[in-house]
Amino acid sequence: TRIGTNADATTTPAAASSVFAALKGLDNQSQVFNNNGTFTVPAGVRVVDVLAVGAGGGGSGNNAYNGDTTRYSGGGGGGGIVMATGINLTGISSVTVTVGTAGAAGTANNNGGNGGNSTFGNFLTAYGGYGGVWSNPSSTYSRGGSALIGISTDTSSSTANGGPSPVSSPAIGASGTTYFCGSSAFCVSGGASGGLGNTGGASIYANGGAVGTGSYGSAGGGGASLGSGGQGGISGGTGSAGNLYGGGGGGASQDYSNNTIGGVGAKGVVIVMW
Repeated sequence: TRIGTNADATTTPAAASSVFAALKGLDNQSQVFNNNGTFTVPAGVRVVDVLAVGAGGGGSGNNAYNGDTTRYSGGGGGGGIVMATGINLTGISSVTVTVGTAGAAGTANNNGGNGGNSTFGNFLTAYGGYGGVWSNPSSTYSRGGSALIGISTDTSSSTANGGPSPVSSPAIGASGTTYFCGSSAFCVSGGASGGLGNTGGASIYANGGAVGTGSYGSAGGGGASLGSGGQGGISGGTGSAGNLYGGGGGGASQDYSNNTIGGVGAKGVVIVMW
C-alpha cells in the first residue's frame, strides 16, 4: 500500500500525521516491539508498513551552586520518527528489529546520554536524540534525531534540526521538521532540546518540555518526538523524564548545596503493520 505523495510530506505537518492515521485504518494486524526482537514474516504476507521512533536523549545534570558559578542544563533531544509504507518482504522470512534504548540521565557536571537508534533490518533507521549539554554558562542545546530510509552514516542527509551528528549552531529548542525521505516514506526529526533556559522543540505530534526555572541556573526542556519532552527541573530539582515514545528528558535545575540530575529520555518503539 502506498499512501501520500512527495507533496504530502513537505507541505504541512497535518499531511504526515494523516498518513499514519490512514495506515492504522488500512492495515488489519500489527506487532509492537518495545524491545529488540525479530519480526517473523507471517504466511502470505509480502508487504508491510513500519513506524519507527528513536529514543530520546537524557537531560544533563548540574552541580551545586555553593556561591560559585551559575550553570545551565540542556534537555535531551527528541528521537526521530519514520513512517514507511509498502516495504517489500518477498522471499524474506524474518527481519531483525532494534529498539532504541533511552538516553541516560546526566549526573552532576555531566551531559545526558544519547538515545539509541531504532531500526527495521536494513530498511530504515530512526535516530535517537542527543543527550543534553551541561554548560558553564553558555547557550546549550541538544539536537533531535533524524530518520532515514536505510542504515546510513551520511550526515549530509540530516535536516536542520535533527540528524546523526550535531551541528554548531541550530536554533535552540527548534521544532522537528517533517520531510520526504523515500519513495513511500515520511520522516520527522525530533525536536531539539531547550538550552540556557528554553522550552524544548516540538514535533508534529507533541510539545517540547517546558523550561525549568530557579534561583540559579535554569534548565532546558526536552525535545519532543512521538511523545512530549520532559520539563526542566524547577528550583533546584531533577529534570522530568521524556514521555513515550522518544521524548527527550529535561535538564536539571541548579540547587545551592546539592548536585542534581537530569531526566531520562524515553525509549523508542517499532510497530510493524500488515
